[in-house]
Amino acid sequence: MPKAKLLIIVLLLQVLGLGRAWGQQVPPLAAELQARQPVNIFPADAATSYSFSEGDKAGRPSEFGGQVVQGVPVFTAEVFTQKASHYGVQAAWKSRLPVRAGDVLLARLAVRATYARQESGEGALYFYVQQTSPPHDKSVIIELSAGPEWKTIEIPFAAAHDMAAGEATICLSFGALPQRVEVADVQVLNFGPRATLAQLPTTRFSYAGRAAGAAWRR
Repeated sequence: MPKAKLLIIVLLLQVLGLGRAWGQQVPPLAAELQARQPVNIFPADAATSYSFSEGDKAGRPSEFGGQVVQGVPVFTAEVFTQKASHYGVQAAWKSRLPVRAGDVLLARLAVRATYARQESGEGALYFYVQQTSPPHDKSVIIELSAGPEWKTIEIPFAAAHDMAAGEATICLSFGALPQRVEVADVQVLNFGPRATLAQLPTTRFSYAGRAAGAAWRR
C-alpha cells in the first residue's frame, strides 16, 4: 500500500477516535461559570464506587458496569426485561463532598442509547439526587431521553437539605423499558450561593413517547 494512502487511513482513524472520545465528554463549562468555582460532588472513582440494584428479578438479569475510557468514566446499563417501575434498575453513587440546603448545583452528563425497545427508538432513564438515608427526600428527579448519538444533558437544581459527604446519593434508573444506555462524564457541580438557577444552562426535552400515556409506561 502506498505510504500516502496509509497515512490518510491512519489520520482518518485518529479523527474518528477523537470524535468518539469527545462525544463521551461534556464540553467545558463556560468561563463565566468556571469563575464561580463550583466543586464536583460526584466521586472521583465513580467507575468502581457505584452500587447497582435490580428490584424485580423476573426475566434475564439486567447488567451494569463502568470503565474509564481516555480518562472519562463511562457506564453501560442494559435492561432485558421491562420493570414495573423505572426504579427497578438503578445505579447509585454517594456524594464525596457536603452540600447545604439551598446550594445551587448543576448536573452534567453525556448520554446515548444504542437500542431501546419503543417506537421512537430512544432510551428513557431518570436522574435524581436524594438523601442516602430515610426519608430519601429528593432534591431533583428528571426523566431523560437518549438517541443513538452522544448528547450532553445539563440539569440545574437546588439542594433540599443539608447533607454531609456521603449523605447525598446521585442516582440513575433504567427500568422503564428494555434498552442499552451509555452514560459518561457525570459531573454534579456545587456552586453554593455563588450562582442562581436562572444563571445555569438547562436541557429541554421533547421526544416521541414522552407523553404520560405512552405505551412504554403502561
